[in-house]
Amino acid sequence: MAPSPPLGADAVTILISSDSHVEPWYLSPSAPPLNPSEGATTSKYRQPLTSSHTVSRFQDATLENMFSCQNEHSVPSTCELISADPPVDIHASHYYSKAAANATVYFFVGDTQAHSFDGSPSAADNAKAVNLTLTRMMSDALKRFGGSAANIVWTAGNNDGPHDAIFKKQDAATKAWANALLAANVVTDDLGVKYTSTVSETEVFSQTDVFKLVGFYMKALPALTNRSYAIVLNTNLGGDNPAQQSYLEQSLDWVHRTHGDAGIVYVLGHHPEVMSVGTDVVPEAYRPMVKGVFCGHNHDAKSTSSKLFTNVGGLTYDSQPKPHNFLIAQVDADHPEVRVDVSHAGINGVHYYTPGDNRKVTDVTLWN
Repeated sequence: MAPSPPLGADAVTILISSDSHVEPWYLSPSAPPLNPSEGATTSKYRQPLTSSHTVSRFQDATLENMFSCQNEHSVPSTCELISADPPVDIHASHYYSKAAANATVYFFVGDTQAHSFDGSPSAADNAKAVNLTLTRMMSDALKRFGGSAANIVWTAGNNDGPHDAIFKKQDAATKAWANALLAANVVTDDLGVKYTSTVSETEVFSQTDVFKLVGFYMKALPALTNRSYAIVLNTNLGGDNPAQQSYLEQSLDWVHRTHGDAGIVYVLGHHPEVMSVGTDVVPEAYRPMVKGVFCGHNHDAKSTSSKLFTNVGGLTYDSQPKPHNFLIAQVDADHPEVRVDVSHAGINGVHYYTPGDNRKVTDVTLWN
């Protein structure tokens, strides 16, 4: 990979992460109780396993005890990491690491929920739990980024809302997930873009209408330039959904009519099966505007390709093959392309969590 060009005084740092897989009812088997005098009860340890996924969840899960930790004796405890999807604190901790200290733009590339989330804590409460999980994560992100979601970009993954099915229909979990982003103003109508329906040319949708329909949206990135935008694809719909493809092309056309080839566009989608073509994910006429294409899903951080495709690693402590990492990139108005080298830590590099004997999730110094 060619070395990064020298950047100007207007350089902006972008924090890029994916696959948190937050477990709201985290079981930390080795952790001491918060109150050592509390007696132990019968073990209610649950750790369903597959060949590649681990979830550690205490069994008395309710909407009221979300985001707490228990030990194997069902006693409230400190949150200490094991090889499983982590408690919510681990996601928030990477915001405050030394590497991310200067970040003013945040790209999250999908999968907020744990690998075994559907039906938890009960089928009846699942949609509410979906909303509460993302609302909590939005609260942490807004706190870190100055109370505004103007430069926060959030992507739907296969472990968001209903598993593998978000926005495939207007089910309760899809609506709950979407409403959390709308409430945080991550998705707005601020650009005033109007979309023509794929069903009837007389039917016109707003930006938030389109998001609620299929999970697609576009937003400005004011921290970069006044001609910079993020476009988010819902890759749970695949790479050839006609409605989403129409909204993508209408969005790109709007940017191009507004800025010409000087427009700056970053495209995010969760699945590499759709995104790994890099700039080819958009029609040829618009490719000069695309300065970065990102996916997550496989938890494997990979350096940027010749077509500006970057595979983002996973924050979850169940990540393979390299657990727990995020990317940092710097760009400016004259050098907007995101090119990341995962062979080193630093600007335009990857940062790993290295707990050693210290497994406390709130220790931000462990992001190295």
